[in-house]
Amino acid sequence: LRGTTKPFTALQQAVNKNMIASLAVPEFRVAYDITTDKLDALYQKLKPKGVTMTALLAKACGVALASHPTLYAAVTPDGAGVTYSDSINVAVAVAMPDGGLITPVLKNSDSVDIYQMSRNWADL
Repeated sequence: LRGTTKPFTALQQAVNKNMIASLAVPEFRVAYDITTDKLDALYQKLKPKGVTMTALLAKACGVALASHPTLYAAVTPDGAGVTYSDSINVAVAVAMPDGGLITPVLKNSDSVDIYQMSRNWADL
């Protein structure tokens, strides 16, 4: 394959288009060292009941976002204001075996109970 050009598959085209579009979104990074002992203990307690770590983390994000509406708001298309969403949905990036990437969405992550969240994740 060296020195050749290979056209994108339809999936690769879609991923490429979305990745390029994401460049227009402001980006920032924040880093903290955290201890997850309590999260790990909770997970070990809930895991036998079918709760996944993904669902736990999505639930934590949803609850945290509920306290900070600006973080799940969007600038209006005309750039003149901010629209605050009426729901908190958490997308989880998942790598596909063919090299693609999907982002299934766990809806109402702030209000759905953790057991239902895990069932929703399994259904996706």
